Amino acid sequence: KQILSLPKCFPINFHPGSPDYPGTGGINFALYEQSLFYGVTCHIMDQKVDSGKIIYYKLFPINKKDNLPRLLLRTHKELLKLFIFITKKIQRKGKSFLTAKLELNDNVEWGNIKRTQKDLDSNQFIDPDISEKELKTKIRSFHIDGFPLVLKLHNYKFVLDREDNSKKID
Repeated sequence: KQILSLPKCFPINFHPGSPDYPGTGGINFALYEQSLFYGVTCHIMDQKVDSGKIIYYKLFPINKKDNLPRLLLRTHKELLKLFIFITKKIQRKGKSFLTAKLELNDNVEWGNIKRTQKDLDSNQFIDPDISEKELKTKIRSFHIDGFPLVLKLHNYKFVLDREDNSKKID
């Protein structure tokens, strides 16, 4: 609360996700749910994570070839563009820019499901009985260097090192 009261105008957050995906791991769940769009959001910070009024957001398509690293890179590029856009507008127009955008986006609400780090971490583990289709979806959505997917089986831990792109031999 004390930190949120420090800015002269508004405490602002640049969220790497659309309003549909508040909380942690939005990008992972957008891929997992096969959402057609993802985005970036600028909002007023509140005491509860990703609950403040939305200043501005931008959506962009999720491509069929997108996986977590690729979509994460695109998201960070869009987030930087959003940051530059918003900060330049604040520099030129001040608080009136933010007030106008808040009014314009007054009807935009955050999604109902706010995921946590625990939700994200639980998707790191693979069930031994997983179907091939579900495994491919999990790899696309949750696997990235530094946070690989893991299979625990008979007191052994198997960590996905990389996707094998070699041709299958029948």
